[in-house]
Amino acid sequence: MEQLRAKDRIAVPGDLVLLRNCVSSSKQVLYCQECPRRYLSIVQNGTMLGVLCMCIAACYARALETIETEMKQASDTNERKQLCISASSPEALHDPAPMGNVLSSFSVDIAASEWANIMRRTVKVEIFGTESNKENCFMSFIDTLQERQRGWHQVPPAPDCPSTYQTLCDMTGPEPVCLVIVNEAKKLVNSFKF
Repeated sequence: MEQLRAKDRIAVPGDLVLLRNCVSSSKQVLYCQECPRRYLSIVQNGTMLGVLCMCIAACYARALETIETEMKQASDTNERKQLCISASSPEALHDPAPMGNVLSSFSVDIAASEWANIMRRTVKVEIFGTESNKENCFMSFIDTLQERQRGWHQVPPAPDCPSTYQTLCDMTGPEPVCLVIVNEAKKLVNSFKF
């Protein structure tokens, strides 16, 4: 969270890797086997992951703002944007031959509006995944966190959970704070215009 908080500006596409790594690291905390053993650890884990979801969602919002700002600046000055494309195969990275260390990369000049469309779609894929791969996207993490938190509230995993922790997470009672935070992150993401 500190890395995200310290960033004044989210660079696109460069900082998307940072956001992806945050989601990936968060999954390790999500599946922590120690946290569900004690009530305070459960509360800390759920709250921290919820707050992290808000931080990541806010960073995606800032990334979209950066795209719009850069597009407007380039359009106003009639500048074209550079789209850098690089790819390497896993085999190339382990090939001892001199050509094995060469990455396939190139850049193309494109109109600012084209660049912005590509960057918006890239952010959208980072958040929602693709038809064939939704497993590592941000919303998959949020959905899994929500499901886990509901399960923990319905059947508290720690023996020292107070009776007030248990809830059916339905419309009859107040929603647990951990789920409120995650729902706010979801609302923010659903407000994005791609």
